[in-house]
Amino acid sequence: MSHLSKNLARVDAGTCVACGCCLKVCPRQALSVFKGSYAVVNQDACVGCGLCAKECPASVISILPRSHQETESAQTGGNRHE
Repeated sequence: MSHLSKNLARVDAGTCVACGCCLKVCPRQALSVFKGSYAVVNQDACVGCGLCAKECPASVISILPRSHQETESAQTGGNRHE
């Protein structure tokens, strides 16, 4: 497994409109659209660069410390869909 960055993108799936703007700017292709409904983050590919958050017209992407994101994912089931 590769070294993980200290930050990670998080998408608010409840307000994401799946416009795809984030997918176009991600240098690691770490985002995808789940069933045409909302963007999801591949946590193994995300380097937390923040380009997706800057590009998101709805401002629904946050860059959080990876430890916070992993804790939240464990508590809520995360936002990964494979």
